[in-house]
Amino acid sequence: MACDSSGKLDSLATSDLPDGWGIEQQGGIDHLIKQYKFKNFVSAMHFSNEIAELAEIHNHHPMIMTEWGKVTLHWWTHTAKGITALDLKLAGLSDGLGY
Repeated sequence: MACDSSGKLDSLATSDLPDGWGIEQQGGIDHLIKQYKFKNFVSAMHFSNEIAELAEIHNHHPMIMTEWGKVTLHWWTHTAKGITALDLKLAGLSDGLGY
């Protein structure tokens, strides 16, 4: 995977993504996106809080939508206007939280 001067990955194939992740465009900008399922709102909120801690550690903050029974997570880099290697890393770390 090559990247441009901002660190944005030039092209990503679905096979390059961590399991269950997809690419969605919002406002012309690619985002990594995944939806996690939970048994209730409290479990979904707990996961969202763990993602917040992960984001603070890496100083890289995703969009998190928490609803009853699910969390939708978007990783992308504002300054690169797309997906970078750090976004891929954090997608993998998000999955590694054990949910």
